[in-house]
Amino acid sequence: MDFVMSNDAAARDAAGELERGGRSATLRTGEGPDGADLLSVETGPDDAREVEMIVMNLDPDARPLDA
Repeated sequence: MDFVMSNDAAARDAAGELERGGRSATLRTGEGPDGADLLSVETGPDDAREVEMIVMNLDPDARPLDA
């Protein structure tokens, strides 16, 4: 699942939080629309909503890439 992040600091915070929770998260700087940072997170069908809630809590302006 990919998220377009509002800024680099929020992306790093979210990646760290997800990794501490045992998930694989990769920050892709400048690869999103208009040069935005992307956060790619490995999710399964059962935890996608939980991951989205974690990311949105840390960066309220983030959005899923496919939204």
